[in-house]
Amino acid sequence: MKETGNEGLIYSLTFTHFINDLYQNIMPPLLPLLTASLALSYLEGGILITSVTLISVILQPVIGHFAEARGQKKRLLVLGFTVLSCSVFLFSFSNTYYSFLGTALLIGLGLSFYHPLAMSSISDRYESSKGKALGIHGIGGAFGFFSGPLILNLFLYTIGWRQGFRVLFVATFLLSIFLLKRLKIFDEGYAEARGLIGNVASSIVFLGMYNAFFVVAFVGLMAFLPSFYVLKGIPLITSNFLFALVWSVGIIAQPIGGLLSDRFERKSLMILYSFLFIPSLFLFSLTSGVTALLMIIVASFTVRLITPGLIAYVSDLSREENRAYSIGLVWSMFQGSLAVGPILTGLLIDRQGFQGAFTSLTVVAMLGFFCLLPVYKKQET
Repeated sequence: MKETGNEGLIYSLTFTHFINDLYQNIMPPLLPLLTASLALSYLEGGILITSVTLISVILQPVIGHFAEARGQKKRLLVLGFTVLSCSVFLFSFSNTYYSFLGTALLIGLGLSFYHPLAMSSISDRYESSKGKALGIHGIGGAFGFFSGPLILNLFLYTIGWRQGFRVLFVATFLLSIFLLKRLKIFDEGYAEARGLIGNVASSIVFLGMYNAFFVVAFVGLMAFLPSFYVLKGIPLITSNFLFALVWSVGIIAQPIGGLLSDRFERKSLMILYSFLFIPSLFLFSLTSGVTALLMIIVASFTVRLITPGLIAYVSDLSREENRAYSIGLVWSMFQGSLAVGPILTGLLIDRQGFQGAFTSLTVVAMLGFFCLLPVYKKQET
């Protein structure tokens, strides 16, 4: 069943996606300040970044399944943003490493709700053009990733990051009220979904692993990119601007990736993206200056091309009554990679230095390509 007369759904969720993903990317540019004030190792810094995403690994498929079985997508979206706003408020009062860690986990709890509920709703509503719709929706997330460091810079220049987080608390809480009053999504439960947890095609699992290895490599590198630039003598404000610049290409890449996935064979596009992403990541680790910046921008553009086509492909392979759970499972792998990437990279930097760590991440990305091969072969047969 599809809800009709709801053409504003994609635009409401795109804006909501912007707010949600802004929080996903606000911790790395804050890390140099916290590292200096708390005397953290790179591994401890990686754990702090990871704590924002760790809890989502477990909760996203569970939330997606519950929403499908009980018909609670709208209420769960509102609950998620309410938890998120309160967690950001508490984070602004943290003073020790463990208090930062605890409140970051609560932020991760709030972030666990959005993606399986919103993306399954879009897939339900825009069945014939889901790639395009998911690409438009992805603009919001990409703009959030791009804006997070810039908003933090604004706070640092004006009211300070702690007061800035309290401003974000108010904005996010108001968004919760807006969603409760205005958002209209298909919100009927499927009785069939109640027995389907764990019943997912193997191709969906391999697609999730393919994306996860790519994200481990890319996000692991990006988590320490501001710290890398600061170590090179670049001011923090400039480092955060370059960090935002690398993420900004996703604003263009997401809709392009969605349109391509509607026009061309999705599994072939995934292979093509692999041959763009892995070499650009490797060349970044070997070069410097403008060349290195161009290579990481290419890697960023490619990894953001993947998302809308990947979710559309997962939607194609799943049943309607199991779609939010399938998307939640793949997105929990994505969140898991966000959790693993900073810890792995921090550990590698402590042992090998920045250049050695960045080179090692290319090997991680290659594992993602090998996970894609069973999907390609299975679809061919």
